[in-house]
Amino acid sequence: MGTARMGTGPNDSIVDADNRSHEVPNLFVADSSCLPTGGGVNPTSTIQAVALRCAEGIWQRRGEWA
Repeated sequence: MGTARMGTGPNDSIVDADNRSHEVPNLFVADSSCLPTGGGVNPTSTIQAVALRCAEGIWQRRGEWA
């Protein structure tokens, strides 16, 4: 985290606000390296919980979409 900092220009950052590299136009960095710090909690568990909740909602409504 923090190795590909987000900022306004190539002098102080690696990517812009859209996570697009300043130096390589077709490179987007979409991971935790754009975050300035690690935070207090690992985000992986939250991502997994959201994915499971979404899957459960799809499963419950499967008959409506058939």
